[in-house]
Amino acid sequence: MSDICLLADRPELIEPVGLLRWREWGRAPEPADPAFWVDVARAEAGRDGLPFTLVAVDAGGRAAGVVGLGEFDQEELRGRGPWVTGMVVEPGERGRGVGRALMAALEARAAELGFRRLWVSTTEATGFYERCGWRHVGTAHTAVEGPMAVLTRSITGVDQADAVGEDHGLDAVAEVELHQDAGHVGLDGLRADHQGGRDLGVGQPGRDQAQDLQLARRQRVDSGRC
Repeated sequence: MSDICLLADRPELIEPVGLLRWREWGRAPEPADPAFWVDVARAEAGRDGLPFTLVAVDAGGRAAGVVGLGEFDQEELRGRGPWVTGMVVEPGERGRGVGRALMAALEARAAELGFRRLWVSTTEATGFYERCGWRHVGTAHTAVEGPMAVLTRSITGVDQADAVGEDHGLDAVAEVELHQDAGHVGLDGLRADHQGGRDLGVGQPGRDQAQDLQLARRQRVDSGRC
């Protein structure tokens, strides 16, 4: 079983963590330079607040998996947060519960920091997050990744959506937050189809230099496995 600790407490693993993410995502539209991913891992190895990164360390002292929490994930969704970032498990460690353990540890630390609700966006790992207790609340259309599933989880012990969102299987509290945010983060066409596929209709601004910096926070979260 892997031990889970702050990456800040294991600085010798910053480079292996960066290279783990590079091997998973180091191709277009993400940066292809391994040094970029190592620099991001170093920048996100916080201790007292956001961002922070947790690393699962195997019996041999190697990084078996990693997950982070930051202020925002996609530029278009920065009105909510914090967001799970850079969730990935070494291929040889998948299916052994490393991803689930990382998510549980991340939620516990986020609660200690005073956060009540967490968010994640993904193109392929919706099932993983749902198995970890997260709720799929819609789809966001992002400029770089295109359509991404958006999931959320209350970490206060009781998700209010259990009381108000049962009819449609939606997290009604999260849906309200999304609508409230639409006015001040430049979103357009925000909507939710309660009968089936759900679409947050997030606008797609043109890419600019800020989005290159956004890649450092955005790291796709498609490879987590329970």
